[in-house]
Amino acid sequence: YNGWSGIELKNDSNNNVVRNNSVNNNDHAGIWVYSSDNNTILNNIVRDNDWSGIELKYGSEYNKVENNSISNNEHAGIYIHGSSENRILNNDITLNKWSGIELNVDSCNNIVKNNSVDSNSHSGIWVYDSCNNTISGNTVTSNGWQGIDLNNNANNNVLKNNVVNYNHVSGIYVTSSSNNTITNITARDNVAYAFYSDNRSKNNIVNDLTVARYPITVSFVYGNGIALKGVNESLPENDGLLPINKFVNISNMTATSWINITFYYNDSDVENVREDSLSLYEWNGSSWNEIESILDAENNTINANISSFSIYGIFGELNYLYKLHKGWNLITVPINVTWHAWDLANYINTHNNLSNNIVTTIVMFNAMTQHYVGWVAAVPDYNNFSIEPGMGYWVYVKENATIEWQGELANVDIQLYTGYNLIGWTSVEKGNASVALHKIREATVAITWNESMHEYKTYIKRWSHHHGDNFGLELGKGFYVYCIATDRWHGS
Repeated sequence: YNGWSGIELKNDSNNNVVRNNSVNNNDHAGIWVYSSDNNTILNNIVRDNDWSGIELKYGSEYNKVENNSISNNEHAGIYIHGSSENRILNNDITLNKWSGIELNVDSCNNIVKNNSVDSNSHSGIWVYDSCNNTISGNTVTSNGWQGIDLNNNANNNVLKNNVVNYNHVSGIYVTSSSNNTITNITARDNVAYAFYSDNRSKNNIVNDLTVARYPITVSFVYGNGIALKGVNESLPENDGLLPINKFVNISNMTATSWINITFYYNDSDVENVREDSLSLYEWNGSSWNEIESILDAENNTINANISSFSIYGIFGELNYLYKLHKGWNLITVPINVTWHAWDLANYINTHNNLSNNIVTTIVMFNAMTQHYVGWVAAVPDYNNFSIEPGMGYWVYVKENATIEWQGELANVDIQLYTGYNLIGWTSVEKGNASVALHKIREATVAITWNESMHEYKTYIKRWSHHHGDNFGLELGKGFYVYCIATDRWHGS
C-alpha cells in the first residue's frame, strides 16, 4: 500500500536478492528496478499493483527474475524497457491488465524461458522495437490479444519450443519486424490465426509450426504478408481420394503475397493411403484442385510454392488390406471398378501371387427378385455378372488370403428394395450395425457373416430398443439389411 513502488532498486543498486516477498496494492510497480544490474528477484508474490508487477528500466542488465507469481496488475506482469541481458525464468504470469511480459524499446539479448503466461488482457509476450531476444519453452494461452507479438522493428529474435494456444486473436503475430527465426511452435485454437505477418515484415523463417487439433505441422518462408491457421471443421470429399487430415487455411495480405511451405506427415497418417499417390490440393470454393507439389516419401514431406490462397489439404488413393478366411466370406468392393465376377476373382488370385486359383465361387443377391445368382470359376463365362461397388458378395476361397484394395473410393448410391438387400461398408472409418441401420431409416434388421467363427450375427432395430449383436463393420465388409420400404445406401 505504498504511494509509489513496493520495492525499489535504483541507480546502481546492484547484486541484491529480492526473495520470498508479498508485494501488492502499491500505487506504481510492485518491484521496480531502475539502472541496476545483477539482481535476483526470486519467489515473490506480486499482485494488484497500479502499474506493472515487476519492472526493469533504463539500462538494467544481467538481472534474473525467476519463480515469481505475478497477477492482476494494472499494466504488464513483467515490463522491460531499454534493458538487456536479463533472464526471465519460470514465472507464473496471469490476469494482468496489459501484456504478460513486455520487452519494450531497445531491450535486447534477454532470455524469456519456461514461463506460464495466461489470461492477460493484451498480448501474452509483446516484443516492441527490441532485438536478439530468445523466447523459449513458454506456455502462452488465453490472452486477450496475441500469444507472442513481434512489433515495430522487433528484429533478429528467436522464438522456439513455445505453446501459444487459445489466444483471442493470433498465436504468433509479426508486424514490421524482420529476420526472426520461429521454430517448434504449437499454435492451436487461436481465434483468428495461428500465424500472422504483415507485408512489411521480411525474411522471417518458420520451422515446425503445429496448428489445428488434428494436428498438422508445417515449415515455411514467405513474402509480402501471409496469415495461416488450421482447419477444424469438416470439409467436402475429394472424388474418392482419402484425406490424411492435414489441412491449413492460408490467406494473403497483398496481391503479391507468396509462401513456400512444407507439410509433414507420419507413417500412421498414411496407414490406409498409398503413399506414392499423395498430392496437395487446393479448395476453390466448390471443388478440390490438385496443385504442383513435391512429395518426399522418404522424409514424409510435401512441399509447394503457393501464390494463390485458400484451404489446402493432402489427399491420396486408398491402400487397405482386407483378410479373407478359408471358406465363405461376405465382402464388398469399395473402389471404382468396371468389373464382372471373373475380374474380382482374378484380382484376388493375382494379389495373392498364387499360380492356382483360390477363388472358386462368387455369389450375388438380387434384391429386386430376392434370389441368388452364382458364378463358378470352372465355368467362367456363365453368370459372369457385373460387380457394383457398395453391393455385397459371397466369395469362397480355398485357403486364407488377402485383398489389397487400391484406388479411388467409390461414390456409392444403391437402390434398396423391400425385403433383404446385400450391401457393403465402403468407408475407412469403422462402423457397426447400429450406425448402418441409423443411416437406412427403412431398415429394421442387419445380418453379417463371421468368417472366423462360421456363423451369422444379427442386429434388430426396434422403436424402444435394439436387440442382438451390434457387429462391427470395416471397409470391404458385406452385410444384409432387411427393409420394410425402399431406401438408398451410400456405403457408410
